[in-house]
Formats: sequence, structure tokens, C-alpha cells
Amino acid sequence: MKNVLLVSSMQNDFFSDSSGVSVGIEDKSSFKDNVANFIAGFDGLVFLSKYENFEGSVIFNNLPKHCLVGTSGSEIINEINSVINTKCENDPSFIPYTFNSRELINNSLCTTIADMCTESELHVIGLSLNGNILDNIIQIANDAVFRREYIPTIIIHRDLFFDTNKELFDLCLSTKLVPYFKVQIV
Repeated sequence: MKNVLLVSSMQNDFFSDSSGVSVGIEDKSSFKDNVANFIAGFDGLVFLSKYENFEGSVIFNNLPKHCLVGTSGSEIINEINSVINTKCENDPSFIPYTFNSRELINNSLCTTIADMCTESELHVIGLSLNGNILDNIIQIANDAVFRREYIPTIIIHRDLFFDTNKELFDLCLSTKLVPYFKVQIV
């Protein structure tokens, strides 16, 4: 089986100072380029997770308007789109999977990713909003353990990963993921 890469929330609004929800990465340009370069060199399956809001949702009504479905702010950043397009042109069998982060809770998608992780590694890069990607990773790992009877190796690339609340992320990581699954932070 091929390794699996989960790229989380690398969307325009999170890198735009005018969106009101720009993440606190000091050198956004370098971070975007480094993530795109990692994807370019990754040999395996690529899943792109998008965080999207819908008009009228609780988040939409209580935070600055961001990542609204159908807007350019919700789209994956150009640096990554360029890499994905090049990979598709160079390898017609390469298929990137793009989904809304809420879809990961869907058992069929978790099963699909868990199936693809059998005897391989799940690499995680990108952005996380207050630890939200951890719930998705736990769902995938639980599916692998309980449906497929294996424990996937989860590798979080610290220099290619940013959480908006590092303390919460580290707490959740150390209490919900590390004690139960094979996790490496590199």
C-alpha cells in the first residue's frame, strides 16, 4: 500500500489578512511554499481537507465571514493547486482527493482512508483550527483499529503543521492520540 498524506485546511482565507481569520504564521509565504514542496515530493495518496462554512451556520454568524462555500476564500491555495495540477499531468494515475473536513466524520470516508493506510503511514501537514484535525485523525485511526485490525503509523510534520491553539493541540495530542496509537512528530 502507498503512504497517505492528509493536507489540512490550506485555504485562501486562512492566509489573507483581509479575511479576519488569517492564522498567526509569521512567514506565510515560506510556510505555503514548504507545504507545496512536500506535496510535490510525496509518493502516495493525497487527501486535501477543506474547512467550509455555510451561510446561516453558527460559526458563520459568530465569526468573521470566512471559507464560505463557493467563494475563492474557501479554495485551496494556488501554490498547492499548481503542484496538484503538475502531479496529475505527470502521472495520469495520480488522483487527489478533496473533501470538506466535516466529511471525515462520515464512516465511509474514514473507512476509505483507513483501508488506504494499511501497512503504510498517514502523514499530516497543513493547518488545524483549535485542534480540529485531531478528531479527524482519531476517527481514521479508530476505524483502522476496529474495522481493519491494525494500528496505523501517524506522522505529524511539525515544521509543516500549524495549529491556531498550540497548547490545546498539544494537550489533545498527548491525551487522545499518543497513548493509543503509533504517533511520530518529526
